[in-house]
Amino acid sequence: YIGNTRVDTPELYLITIKDEVKKMGELTKQMFRDYEELCFKKGDITEDVAKLKKTEDYADQMQEQLIDFCVRMLQDSQSPTNAATLQKLIRIIDETESITDSIFNMTKLNESKRKDDLHFSEHAKEELANFNQLTYSFLELVTENLGGTLTPGEMSIAQRIENDINNMHKRLVANTHRHLGQPDCDLKSEMLYLEVIRHLEHIGDFSLNIAETAFSIQKHTPTLQAQ
Repeated sequence: YIGNTRVDTPELYLITIKDEVKKMGELTKQMFRDYEELCFKKGDITEDVAKLKKTEDYADQMQEQLIDFCVRMLQDSQSPTNAATLQKLIRIIDETESITDSIFNMTKLNESKRKDDLHFSEHAKEELANFNQLTYSFLELVTENLGGTLTPGEMSIAQRIENDINNMHKRLVANTHRHLGQPDCDLKSEMLYLEVIRHLEHIGDFSLNIAETAFSIQKHTPTLQAQ
């Protein structure tokens, strides 16, 4: 993603790394959209799962190469500000890759649901669609600001969405636990539902970590304008 030349202009390389991190965010956002489409697709989804696996593998490669470059920059002489920014970018890269892991895990759960002929109630499907939409809105806010451009107002929105995600997760878990005590409960379907919403809640956590780190970069890093 970035050449192997010696790091002589660290500030310019920081701009390049931020640009690559933004690309990783766009990849993650598209992956979530592809997952949502797969949820509503009828028929065989084998090719769709394979496509999402390739995307997840590509995100793994981006993580490995970008972090490797950040570490090599840290090993050179860096100003305290540049070093702090690099460490924060490494965290953002890690958290973003964790989101792609969760998305692919949800993809595999959807595949298992179809193979095992499991079903969610109409109400559960509606709740899950709302949870997907809420999570995606958070992911969209965060990925648009991966380079460290969150405003205080956007940070407040991020915290509010994370609270909404946590509250929705708790409510859906409580509802599912009530279903587990009913005679007509489909245990495998309910357990799979719990796994899906657990991953959505994790994506919310990862997104908040990214937002907080990006906001910290914005607050403490001077902006270098590209010429």
